[in-house]
Formats: sequence, C-alpha cells, structure tokens
Amino acid sequence: MVAKTHVFFQDYKLYLGIFTSGAAKSNKIDISWDPTKTTITSAVLDGEIWAQEGTCANIVFNGEEIFGVDASLTPGGNGLTASKDVTGYLKNGINEVVISVWKSPLPVWLDKRGEFTAILTITFEGTDPNIEPWWKKYLLPVGVGAASLIGGIGIALLAMRRR
Repeated sequence: MVAKTHVFFQDYKLYLGIFTSGAAKSNKIDISWDPTKTTITSAVLDGEIWAQEGTCANIVFNGEEIFGVDASLTPGGNGLTASKDVTGYLKNGINEVVISVWKSPLPVWLDKRGEFTAILTITFEGTDPNIEPWWKKYLLPVGVGAASLIGGIGIALLAMRRR
C-alpha cells in the first residue's frame, strides 16, 4: 500500500473583527482515480483547531463536520488535535475542506481568531490517484478559449480598419 498526502491548510489563521460575527475559508482539490486500476483503502483527515475564548470553530470535509471546538466559556481558548477516517466522504473528483470560526452567542466585543491545520492522507493500491488543484482541470480549456476570443476580436478589428 502506498500513501499520498495533501495539505489543505497549514497553521492557517482566520480573523474576526470587532463587528464580524463569523468567517470561513474553503480549499478544493481534484482527486481522481480509475476505479478499475486503483483501490482506495483509507482516507484520513488530520486536523488541528485552536479557537480563541468566545468563539467556536470547525473543519468540514465534503459537507460533513469532521472536527469542532467550542471555546465560548473557555478562558484562554480551546484546542483539538485529532485524526478521523473520512474514506466514506472521499469523492472521485472535487473534494473540499471548509474551515470556519464564529463568535459564540454570548456578547463578544473584541476581535478574535481561530487557527487551523487540515491534512488529508490517502492510502491506496494500484495506480496513483491524480491529485491537483481543481482549477487546473479547467485552466487549459479556458486559456485556449480566451486566446481564441482575443484572436478573433483582433482579426475583426484589423478587417474593419482596412475597409
């Protein structure tokens, strides 16, 4: 069995201003494999969250909350470091991790923050799954389309000037 690792977030900080109630950030990755040539044996998400006092925070993988921390009444904040098997949530295609931090329902008048790490490790047998940023799949067609459009406009402008 072979393992591949992808870092979604590493020591990433989300800040909340005095008048901000919550913040979130997402990171998507395209993980694709041929089911006839590759068998995914496990997918584990290693997560680390630290939430400042007066906040709550979580890490969501493909729509499922994997880790959560409530530091509403915890002086100094609250943290969590854990690993969870997310094989059942792994998609053959685009996978997304969303990190969120929000102020607790209690009145909090100071700016706050949450710190996050989310690392996915996939163990598989067979050929390597392709792991790349989700936008790379669309970059070439969009680039070719944009170049064709710009070229077409340039030719049309040249033709109009020669009349």
